[in-house]
Amino acid sequence: MSGVLFRLLARGPGLWLEAGGRGEKAGTPKEQSLLAILLLSPNKAVSVDKISDHVWDESPCRASRETIERYVTKIRGRLRGLFGDRVKIIGKQGTYRLETAPETIDVHLFDLRRREAIAAERQGCLERAIKLYREAEGLFDGEPLSGFTSAWAREVRQDLEEKFFQVRKRRTALQVRLGRYDEVLDELADLVEQRPDDHVLVGNLMTALAATGRRADALKAYRRHRDHLVETQGIEPDRSLRELQRRILQGDGDVTGAGRRKVPGPCRLPADIPHFVGRKAELEQVGIVLADRPGGGVVVIEGMPGVGKTALAVHAAHRLAADYPDAQLYLDLKAHDRTSPPLTPRVAITRLLAMLGDTQARPSLSLDELSARWRARMADSRALLVLDDAAGLEQVRPLLPADPEHWDGLVIVTTRDRVEPRGVRRIPLGTLAADEVAEMWHHLTGERLDPALRRRLWSGCAGLPLAVEALARRGGVPGGDPHRPIREVCEAVERSYRRLTPERQRAFRRLGLLPGDDTAMDVATQVIDPTAQDPRAEIAALARSHLVDLAGEGATERVRLHPLIRAAAAELARNTETTGDIRALGSRVLRHYLRTAEADDGALFPHRWRMISLSDRERFTRPTVADAFAWFEAEWRTILSLAKYAAEHEWQAECADLMHLVAEYLDFRGRHAEAAEGHERAVRACRDIGDRLGRARALLDLAFARFRTANCEEAVNHLWAAQRIFSAERRPREIGRCLELHGLVRWSQEEHRRALALFEDAEEYYRKAGDRKGVADTLRHKGMAKWSTGRYPDAERLFDEALGIYRELGDRIGEMKALTGKGHVAQHMARHRDADRLFRESSAIYRELTGEENHAILDHNQGDLHKYKRRYETALECYERALCSYRSAGNRRYEAEVLNAIGEACLGLGRTNEALEHFKRAQRLAEEISCRSQLARALVGLADIDRELGRHEDATRLYMDAHNLARTIDDLRQLALIIDRLAHVRLDEDHRDEARWLWWEARYLYRQIGLHAFAEEIDLKLKMLGDRAFDDK
Repeated sequence: MSGVLFRLLARGPGLWLEAGGRGEKAGTPKEQSLLAILLLSPNKAVSVDKISDHVWDESPCRASRETIERYVTKIRGRLRGLFGDRVKIIGKQGTYRLETAPETIDVHLFDLRRREAIAAERQGCLERAIKLYREAEGLFDGEPLSGFTSAWAREVRQDLEEKFFQVRKRRTALQVRLGRYDEVLDELADLVEQRPDDHVLVGNLMTALAATGRRADALKAYRRHRDHLVETQGIEPDRSLRELQRRILQGDGDVTGAGRRKVPGPCRLPADIPHFVGRKAELEQVGIVLADRPGGGVVVIEGMPGVGKTALAVHAAHRLAADYPDAQLYLDLKAHDRTSPPLTPRVAITRLLAMLGDTQARPSLSLDELSARWRARMADSRALLVLDDAAGLEQVRPLLPADPEHWDGLVIVTTRDRVEPRGVRRIPLGTLAADEVAEMWHHLTGERLDPALRRRLWSGCAGLPLAVEALARRGGVPGGDPHRPIREVCEAVERSYRRLTPERQRAFRRLGLLPGDDTAMDVATQVIDPTAQDPRAEIAALARSHLVDLAGEGATERVRLHPLIRAAAAELARNTETTGDIRALGSRVLRHYLRTAEADDGALFPHRWRMISLSDRERFTRPTVADAFAWFEAEWRTILSLAKYAAEHEWQAECADLMHLVAEYLDFRGRHAEAAEGHERAVRACRDIGDRLGRARALLDLAFARFRTANCEEAVNHLWAAQRIFSAERRPREIGRCLELHGLVRWSQEEHRRALALFEDAEEYYRKAGDRKGVADTLRHKGMAKWSTGRYPDAERLFDEALGIYRELGDRIGEMKALTGKGHVAQHMARHRDADRLFRESSAIYRELTGEENHAILDHNQGDLHKYKRRYETALECYERALCSYRSAGNRRYEAEVLNAIGEACLGLGRTNEALEHFKRAQRLAEEISCRSQLARALVGLADIDRELGRHEDATRLYMDAHNLARTIDDLRQLALIIDRLAHVRLDEDHRDEARWLWWEARYLYRQIGLHAFAEEIDLKLKMLGDRAFDDK
């Protein structure tokens, strides 16, 4: 136990930390509860909502994210002080993850020893198993989670206490088996008193008493057990106990039965699966059943056709066969057999009895007689039974032992139907992961795939094992359409389809005609039949058959199909539905999405540039902003799939309209690569039908997406093409839009003067068209250009002008962006409190629109604030979270900025090697995306390291490289900072006059851009050199 750092199994009330042989409490009760939640799931992300629910016990006064973050910060400090880097808490996207070796937590060490003991027991290493069980028990020192009072803690406590009881039960059973009766008599009596109805404990107690000459006490224990069962449950003792009582009464010297040689029972399992891969979690779940119950019980593996249920059941049975020596049986119940009907219970029992050698059983006997015969054979046996392809638990129930909970055998059932988990362990089976698919392919073909072929294989099978087998038999990774129908999968799906009612068959076929795999319930019901009495009930029935999945509830409920299941359904539809019906269905879905997208886009972005018109009769009522955002969040992938479907099925205008309506949302959420692909398709669709204005609109949307993905020259080409069409059509608003986007492209390339000129032209066109939203956007973009060159007062004035117009229009998104711009200005002018306030105001609008926190902006700014105050450790935590957010959104410019900030914080902590690594990463990324401002910043950071290490010549060279870059982009703030640092290098080399002139130059630049606090710092430096401060006159 010397390696245990965290004690939850009761050193005393609460959670204890072990450091240097002494223990101390892990903070306040709330801090202890929060840490305990993370400790029970080490190295796994735990959501803030889950923490809040568990710690605050689902009370109305749940904790905010900020409250939890404060607790986490305190816990981090305590853990760092005690354990250094051995334990870390990582925050990421609304979750926290505690990183440590699980063995440092007593709960997980207990579970590890418990599982090792069970494995040793199964391998026949009984002495080792007893030793491991004792080690597990030794970790308990009273009541687990003592002092924790929440409902969550009570549930965990009960589970741990039950596992502790089972460990004692299994260990005492092994001691009885080894004949160590005196060691366990008192303990067995105590355990039986706690669980008087447990026939295994009573049997072990009776055996120990009889074997030590206390037969009368053994019989008395049996009578107490029988009286208890009759009084509380109205049943007789287990058959094995009755047999033990009989042997004791007869004076049988071999009360344990060890002298009777056991003949191994029949094994009727199919051969194990040679290409079996993955399924570690599911196999562990079967193992958990066995670890938590003496024998096993009933495990139900359920899932869609072709997902590998039989393979898992057979593989698990082979792994566990040694634990069930009396029989290992397999029976195919044929619920989905191509040629035979499902087995009736009478036929099934007859076949099982025949496997056991019972030649008298016939299907002609009554079900009651056959069941009695079967259950009698199973009553005292440790048997393993695999019941494959069941129609459901009703088909299986007559085949189960009379009392599965107290039976020493294990039943594994596979079914395509969803079952209720009462009395069984339900294991839903999903698809394989991409690396497991590649491994399975290697087992089947001997071929190792390169990354590109792996991706193609994954696209072709979407993780379905049956599809992998089928493609391997064909001998090649699929190309072309990744989700085209696969014959073997279609046949497997059709066998499920044949069991459906005609109404459900129609529902399934029509769902297959949807262009996406994930659809809102209201759309799915329209597809099936808008006039049907209860289409939701039909879809629910398909979900129970694992042909579709349901997610969410109420207005957010969705219907999901595996891509290959959907392809099979579509194939059935093409063979059954008429061409007219299919066409009408597609048109109905397209119109529904167009009308909904138009309404939701109008609600979410009421003032944005939009070129689309629907008649008043066609328009849906606009929803609330929150509902509109939620709809786009759920549907954007479906809209992209639908646009692709429309383009391929002669609905080109609808394809272009859908992409235009989703464009602003995709940009707002950073889905730039997906947007670009869809807009390219819209451009081609408009060209095919000769729609010039539609093509110009799509080119403009495409140009913006290309700008966002840093394909700037391509963006400019699209803008010129669009502007030519709009100019010919004399559309000033659209021309202004083209010029504005062109300005943004030049701004991103740090051509700030050219960008400003383009923004000026765009503003003029917007004013001519009377587009106040466009005017506000250009003012804001001009502010960005001014801020990027260090003209902060001008930038702040422009942001204020834009903010006024946005507020006048009620444009909350524009207001949010203007506040963010003002925040950046305040941040660069070292007004960090103002910046924090402005970013929080901006994030509040983001939260109002999306229901989420804008963590990237908040974390980035909070990191800068902590860095400014020299709280570098806290700054690093904020930067790491911001870095994750920027990477997920693909925002490489801000990623480079945060890498530089991390380097600066590491340098502040004296961690030179880490700083060097981050500056170099920022340098490489800035070079890749041609971002000269961040490249200059990275070079400054590298120069700072050289200066600190006394390498003045290298530092000067890097500072000068950064200086030249800053001059090319006219960034006065960056120039002043670099010149300031160069002055320090010259002073370090004792060139005081050069340092003095450089500081004068830096001071002048700081004054010019309004950074007076920085200028005053240089005044102090000059005074140290003997100069007096002077005004700029």
